[in-house]
Amino acid sequence: MIDPRLSTLRVFSSTGNVARTAELTGYSPSAVSAQLRELRPRPGDPAADQGRAGGCG
Repeated sequence: MIDPRLSTLRVFSSTGNVARTAELTGYSPSAVSAQLRELRPRPGDPAADQGRAGGCG
């Protein structure tokens, strides 16, 4: 079973709008925001450090 947060992220990536994502997924806007926050990399996580080494950017 796919993590529902990933489905929410997919919808958000196409709409770019929390309110519209909430409408399409059936979640409240605050639930959508919470799901997106949970997926955000945290300092010290390997995913958060990608792209920083080697002078990228």
